[in-house]
Amino acid sequence: MSVNKNQVINSTSTRADMLAHMGSLQQAAYVRPIEYQEGRAHGLKAIEVKNGPLRFVSMADRALDICQFEYRGENLTFLSKPGLNGRNQFDTNGLEAQRSIMGGLFFTCGFENICAPYATPEGGKYPAGSFPMHGRIRTTPAEHVGSDAHWTAEGDYVLEVSGEMREAELFGENLVMRRRITSVYGQPSITVEDEVTNESFRDEPLMWMYHCNFGWPLLAEGAEVVIPSRKATPRDETTAADTTPWNEIQAPEANR
Repeated sequence: MSVNKNQVINSTSTRADMLAHMGSLQQAAYVRPIEYQEGRAHGLKAIEVKNGPLRFVSMADRALDICQFEYRGENLTFLSKPGLNGRNQFDTNGLEAQRSIMGGLFFTCGFENICAPYATPEGGKYPAGSFPMHGRIRTTPAEHVGSDAHWTAEGDYVLEVSGEMREAELFGENLVMRRRITSVYGQPSITVEDEVTNESFRDEPLMWMYHCNFGWPLLAEGAEVVIPSRKATPRDETTAADTTPWNEIQAPEANR
């Protein structure tokens, strides 16, 4: 079977074009709540979004972070050895968090910590406390989750996922993140809009990072990182001693 490229429905196609060529628009684009059924991912609720050749999965049980991202059937993201995980006892238990960090297109770090596990010493400026690896927001399930696929007045077919995550403690912080993820049919891109609101009755510090993770086959030897950066600064003496070019992807090495 051959396809005339001039007849393919694309981003310039009108609503009438699409409805004329398709029975259900879901053959080309949809937003679909799903739930995983086995292994570590058992019970994990998520939303699968298909936009033509683009497909991604947003995890409702984990801050609506995007765990899988594909384009034209090819994976673009990294998935760590444990694979997909639902909520479990490793989530916020020091370095044990490495058993539940999956990777994905990105996972959200914060809001009290974005790096390695940290314990505030007694007698310091701040109250003593323990802060898990990359913080707690990445393991926070979403509330008021919404998913939709709809036409706009401008004629775009928009695929949308939304919800809110609350990081809170009885006598501590009360921070709410509202997240909205959208993708327009025919456009191979997504937009993530986040807004954090402090709903506690005091000022709060805020640490916030998007941990982006690209994987094979996009990330393979010979690939190059191209960004508008004048220089890269090592974070410590160990990284400063590593002479590997920061912008060139090398072949896999044993035990690395």
